[in-house]
Order: sequence, then C-alpha cells, then structure tokens
Amino acid sequence: MDRTSWQDFDQLRGAAIGALRGTVLELGAGSGANFEELAPGVRWIGLEPSVSARRELRRNATGHGHTEPPLAAGGENIPLEDGSVDAVFSTYVLCSVDDVDRVLREVRRVLKPGGTALFIDHVAAPPQTWRRRLQDLASPITRRVSGCRWNRDVTAAVEASGLETVRLDRRDVASGRLTLAVPCTIHEVVNP
Repeated sequence: MDRTSWQDFDQLRGAAIGALRGTVLELGAGSGANFEELAPGVRWIGLEPSVSARRELRRNATGHGHTEPPLAAGGENIPLEDGSVDAVFSTYVLCSVDDVDRVLREVRRVLKPGGTALFIDHVAAPPQTWRRRLQDLASPITRRVSGCRWNRDVTAAVEASGLETVRLDRRDVASGRLTLAVPCTIHEVVNP
C-alpha cells in the first residue's frame, strides 16, 4: 500500500464524494462532516441512527441547502424504495455496523442499476502481520468505546456483495513518518 498523510487522504475522499451526482444517500452521516464535499445540485438523503447526531445533522443539512430531514435508521434497514438513488456513500461506517453484509445488500437494493457506491473506511491489515495482530487485540476495546472494529475486512465484504468494483485505492495513512499507519481504502463500485 502507498503511504500517505491524513490530509492527502482527506483530499482523495473529498474528490471521490464530489464526483457523485443525482440523488445521493449518505450512510451514517453523523453531524454532516461531508457536506462541503458534495457537488452543487446533489439531492442529499442522510441516514443516521443516532438521535443526538441526527439533530445536529438536520441543522447542518439545512445550512447547506438540503431540506430533507435525515432518516432515522441504520444501514441494515434503509427506508427507501428499491432502485431509488443514483449513488450511496459512507465514510468510516462499515467498520462499525453490526451486519456489514446486510448493509451491502441494502445498498445494492436502493441503488439504481448502474448506480455508484463509495465506501471510504479504515480496513484490516493483511493477515499474519504485526499490524493485523495489533488490530485484533484492539478491536474488542474499540468496539465497546466507539463501535469501531479495526480488524474488519471491509474490502472482502464489498467484493463479495455482488457490486462490481470500479476502483480500489488502498493507502497506509499516517500523521507522520514515524507514526503507526492505518490501512484505509476508497472502494468505488457500481450496481450491475
């Protein structure tokens, strides 16, 4: 994997999100950190299970010109019609959902044929490496503290979902040369 800074990875993330068009569903939208990246004219639909985050998300959405209230749901049960969105994206979400396979089935269901999905996440390091062993040790703790599973093999789940990979950008992301690098991916797929 190429090593890059968090700042450079954020630029890649922003460019990928900025390329999405039409009706765009954001999974786990949090408080709205990705609004600055969305292209003008996008019809944004936000999905956020947390009540407190959803309140702030609604205020931020309105401030960015998005009038639809965020949906109170998790990615395992997206309350939208089949084939109703042009694009779906998530940033650092698939690591924390309870059932990643179910989320990916739901994404495929709500995406129009030919629709695009972006999954930007930290991912499991390669098996049998010291970083993977560290992730395996840390994940039970991080899951309790933040809901995040540092050792989830997001890439394998996405590739097994039936969505077709268009681009997979893998990076080791770190704050400096001497800090521990976090394996991250930008996975772009289409719904066949």
